[in-house]
Amino acid sequence: MSANLQIVQPTEACSGLQETTAATLRFPHEALKGSLGELATVLSRGNEIAPELAFGAALTCLGSMVSGAVNINLVGYDTRLFTVLLGASFSAKKSTAAKTVIEFFKSLTCGYPVRTCNGVGSAEGLAKAFGETKPDGRLLLNYDELEAFFRKAGIEGSVLLQTVTSLFESREFESHTKTHTIKLENVRLGFLACCTLQTYEHCWSSEALSIGLDNRLFLVNADAKPSVAWPEQPSEAEKERLRKKIQMQLAKLPVHYDITVEARHRFSEWYDRLMERNTPFVKRISTIAWRLMGLLTLTQDKDAIDLEVIDQVIALCDHQVRLRELSAPSDIVDKFARMEAAILKNLRIRGPLTERDLRRYTNADREGRFVFSRSLENLQKSDEIKLQAIRPKAWMVKE
Repeated sequence: MSANLQIVQPTEACSGLQETTAATLRFPHEALKGSLGELATVLSRGNEIAPELAFGAALTCLGSMVSGAVNINLVGYDTRLFTVLLGASFSAKKSTAAKTVIEFFKSLTCGYPVRTCNGVGSAEGLAKAFGETKPDGRLLLNYDELEAFFRKAGIEGSVLLQTVTSLFESREFESHTKTHTIKLENVRLGFLACCTLQTYEHCWSSEALSIGLDNRLFLVNADAKPSVAWPEQPSEAEKERLRKKIQMQLAKLPVHYDITVEARHRFSEWYDRLMERNTPFVKRISTIAWRLMGLLTLTQDKDAIDLEVIDQVIALCDHQVRLRELSAPSDIVDKFARMEAAILKNLRIRGPLTERDLRRYTNADREGRFVFSRSLENLQKSDEIKLQAIRPKAWMVKE
C-alpha cells in the first residue's frame, strides 16, 4: 500500500432502520484489506460512493473472473458470488459503485477478463449471453435494480429464476418445454444487483423464497455518504498502481491454497457455533465463507489461508447473518407475526401449556423450530408471556 493511502472507515450502514440496530448493521471495516480494500478506498475518495459497496462489487467481479482458477481443498470449490448491494435510500450510490468497479476491472489487461451482461429478460436470453463467453463460460449478470430481475423472472412460463438459482452451485442447467429447450453446460455465473432496503423487504415472490434464492445472496449494505457538491474523480495514478498490482496477482493463476492448522481450527470452531443456531438465516453462509477465503487470500498475496484471512471471513459472515435477520423479506417476517399470534391465542384459550403442547397446537413444526423458538423469545422479551416456575413448566400469558 502506498504511504499516502489509508483505508477509509466505512459509513454507518442502514441507519434508516431502528436506531438500536445501527451498530449491528455497521459493515466490518476490518475486512477491507488487500488490493480490493485499497481499490474500494481509491474509488470512494472525495465522492458519494460508499467503500463497502465498492468492496462488495469488487469481490463479485473478481470472483467471476477467477472462477475455476482459484481452488482450496474442497470438492466443487468456486469463487463466484451472488451479490446484492443494499442501501437505506436511493442516494446510497449503489449502481454508481457497481458501474465504477466493473469499469475498472474491464480496464485490466490479463488472461481473465470480466464478462458482463446487463440484465436478461429470460432464460433463453441468458443462454444466448453464455454463448458469447466460450471457451471458459464465465459471465457476470448485472442488474441496476434487483426488482427488475424479479419482474422478468415472474413472467408466466419463465424459468429464469430456476436457472439463476440453480447456477449458484451448479455449472449445468437443462429445461425442456413444447416450444423451447435450454441446455447450459460448463458455465460459471456470477450475479450483481442493487436494491434499497425497503424494496428488498417487499420485492420477493413466494417462489423465489421457496426455491432458496435469498440464502444464496451475499448482502453488502451501506447508508448514503454526505452529499458532495463537486465529486472528485478517482486518482488515475492510484488506479494505475492498483491495475498493476491486481494484474500481478492474476498472473499467479491458477493457484491452489492450503489452510494453516490454526486457521482451520478457528474456522471449525466458528462453523460449529454457526450450525448450532439452526436458523434459516445461516443457510449457505458457510458456502459464502469458503468462496471468500480464496478471494481474500489471493488479493492479500498470501501463500495459504491463514488466521488473518479467516478472521476477515468470519467478520463478513457474522455480519451477513445479522443483516439477513434485519432485512428479511416480508414473507419471512410474516411467519413470525403469525406464529406469535398463534401462541398468544392458544395460551389465552387453553391456559398454561408446556412447550411440547404449545408446539402441537400452533403447528410449529410446519413453520420450523427457529420460527417457533424465536417467536417465544420475542413474546417473552416484550413481557407478554412468561414461563411458570413450578413443574411442569408451562408457558402462560402474563397478567
